[in-house]
Amino acid sequence: QAAAAFRAEAWDAGWRPVALYSWDCPHTHLTDKDRGKRPIGKGWQDRARRDPPEAADAVPDGDALETGILCDGLRVLDLDIDDAPTVANVRALAVQMLGDTIVRSRDNSPRILLPYRAADGTPPKRTLAGSMGKIEVLGAGQQFAAHERHPSGALLCWTPEGPATTPLHTVPAITEAQLDAFLTEAAPLIGAEPEGDAAPGAADDGAHQSSAHGAAADPLDVIAALAVIPPDEALTWH
Repeated sequence: QAAAAFRAEAWDAGWRPVALYSWDCPHTHLTDKDRGKRPIGKGWQDRARRDPPEAADAVPDGDALETGILCDGLRVLDLDIDDAPTVANVRALAVQMLGDTIVRSRDNSPRILLPYRAADGTPPKRTLAGSMGKIEVLGAGQQFAAHERHPSGALLCWTPEGPATTPLHTVPAITEAQLDAFLTEAAPLIGAEPEGDAAPGAADDGAHQSSAHGAAADPLDVIAALAVIPPDEALTWH
């Protein structure tokens, strides 16, 4: 009932829900990384693009009680960074340059996810990888887990509210030019390689990879920019 309610409410709010295998699904063909993240069945993108999406009005499968959100038309910052201060700095930079948005987190990791809308079209995934971790910008044909539990068993939490109660049109829309500028400024924060020198294999699933267009930002400029952000703002994510 909880899965069905979340999916229907998320669709009413403008998001496209996707049924994901449960984090504790017993099927032996699933890996630990599949549980809680992998969409159930073939052609899940097409089923999520229906009006309404299949998951929004179908009775949930007992083995697929987690819920994802299709990323078509979205620019979702997935901060795969395990250093909490770095995550706080990148999030503060995103708020400053792209606008404030809802935040997904979990209590057993500093990693967070920040959904934005694409100002135009359905752009593909991009990845900025550095020594401190990576920033994945999820896009067309992908999805992110939004409800219930992470594969580790940790509950997914949203601040201030999640997709079921946040109308999609209220999430900031960003252009690719804004995203380029953000990734350029974020590169030194995560120890990213200069553009054109990203480590091989940083992108996955055949998706587009970028270390941001343009020259890398001067770290002193980034520090100066962050200095004007109220000191407690960067800590509101956890």
